Amino acid sequence: MKSLPEYEDIEDAIALQEDVASAAELHGLFCGMQCAKPGLDAQTCLQLVFGSGKGAVSDDDLEQMIALCESVREELSSLDFSFGLFLPDDDEALYERAQALGEWCQGFLYGLGAQAESTSWHGECQEILRHLVDIAQLDADAAGEENEAAFMELSEFVRMGVQLIYGETRAAAQPSRVH
Repeated sequence: MKSLPEYEDIEDAIALQEDVASAAELHGLFCGMQCAKPGLDAQTCLQLVFGSGKGAVSDDDLEQMIALCESVREELSSLDFSFGLFLPDDDEALYERAQALGEWCQGFLYGLGAQAESTSWHGECQEILRHLVDIAQLDADAAGEENEAAFMELSEFVRMGVQLIYGETRAAAQPSRVH
């Protein structure tokens, strides 16, 4: 599995792009796209996110964004549950991490909605998506340092929820077998 680029490197890579607010949102977009269309390649994802504007990105920055997108595809399709959210490091202020989590969820919901062929979600997926909408509207100002445990629980909920959604969409994309 390829190693993830550093969060700050992706932040720098998208600094001049108007289409994405943060590295967390970009990762969320890639995850949403992969959940909607498992196996979507990195070049297609980048084209969908940046359009022709990716020409303004340096080759090094483009390589890092491709690596980020490919890691999403690999982690989500892996059976070892290695998928993780791409958020600022734990040594950053809780406010910044909470804001990034909200941006991650916004990106995920947008990527999923923009690529999904159906807007009909059932059962647990529908409930998870409702919660992701709430988390996307998270008030990072209310995230006092004493809320570290709550932040960790939300992050884990998002991580597991995304894996469940990916599993459901991947199963739906597989042709059914008749025995």
